[in-house]
Amino acid sequence: MRKHFSFGLGITLAAASLFLAAPANAAVANEASPANPQTAQGCTTNDDDSKTSCIDVEGHKLTVDRVTADEYYGGGGHHCATPRLYANGSLFATGPKRCATFSVQWTFPINEGFSNHTQLCTSWSDEPGLRPCETVHD
Repeated sequence: MRKHFSFGLGITLAAASLFLAAPANAAVANEASPANPQTAQGCTTNDDDSKTSCIDVEGHKLTVDRVTADEYYGGGGHHCATPRLYANGSLFATGPKRCATFSVQWTFPINEGFSNHTQLCTSWSDEPGLRPCETVHD
């Protein structure tokens, strides 16, 4: 069974049916602005807990500034994989092949507006079934 956990505030939070809202009296202080972007993160772990794939989305309401994909290897060893970014299930971008011992990371510079409720997901070529997602919303 794949495990998924998600945590964040603001633009993206629907991936794991978990919504962490700011208290009503803090709404103004937590609004997204160029000086105060909002983020959401989520991770999925494979059945034997040997790999975890994570997504980190940063932006302002429907504008996504960047998406970071991470993959962590529980057993260590040298691994290579290529990151992929999906929007509503379709391939949106592919990053360069990354190699490392315990984890790999790639940040997709996006700076683009998306439709409300667009689902963004990342995966890595060595474990394409691990696909954490977050949903862009205003």
